[in-house]
Amino acid sequence: MIRILQISILCFFLVAGISISSSEEEEETIYKILQDNGLPSGIFPKGVTEFTFDGETGRFSVYLNQSCDAKYETELRYDTNITGTLSSANVTDLSGISAQDLFLWFPVKGIRVDVPSSGLIYFDVGVVRKQYSLSVFETPRDCVAVRRENEVESSVLSLHRAVLIEEATAHPCGRTFLSALIQLVPCRPSVAPFSTLSPNGLCCAAIKRLGQPCLCALSKGPPISGVDRTLSLQLPGKCSANFPPCN
Repeated sequence: MIRILQISILCFFLVAGISISSSEEEEETIYKILQDNGLPSGIFPKGVTEFTFDGETGRFSVYLNQSCDAKYETELRYDTNITGTLSSANVTDLSGISAQDLFLWFPVKGIRVDVPSSGLIYFDVGVVRKQYSLSVFETPRDCVAVRRENEVESSVLSLHRAVLIEEATAHPCGRTFLSALIQLVPCRPSVAPFSTLSPNGLCCAAIKRLGQPCLCALSKGPPISGVDRTLSLQLPGKCSANFPPCN
């Protein structure tokens, strides 16, 4: 009788252990799904309250308690709801994440990493494809709640940016400081203070396409954090675009 009781107790603990193990295996997080698809878990910040993921289509929705900012090599802003399509080493149709460049916020439309890994991660922000060190996104970052005044400021700048982009499409550069700044975002690596980098193809294409008004608008505008004015005025020469001097 005692032997039977001992066997019964042993079976109970074995079954309980299997149940606990199964529950742990079934529990899945959005961070693990990112890793399973060849992406770093730090793409999303800490504080995800819930998420949905369709394994067949790759569509996902991620929910946060509040809009927040996370600091990486740049600052990223996360809305309360982030959506997109996940595939191997790639996120497309992304909505709900913005990246700051200079003092403007640009919506991130996609994220990808190289296969095999190059150690870089790429953010498609529409006007340019930004690249960062992959190691920066290895783990989720703390995310600080966006203050109400910052949300209003971001909305105003987003609206202003959209108007300026439309203006620049109709009239190259729009001859305004902000529209010039937006069009010349690809040039930023070569105009950072103490930069020795030559302007890339995207930068030179923008300079040649938009012409003298952009550089003149930039030279007459207020100082820009992270931009060396002298280096920016050297861009036409470095891109073999011989513009007349600004009046």
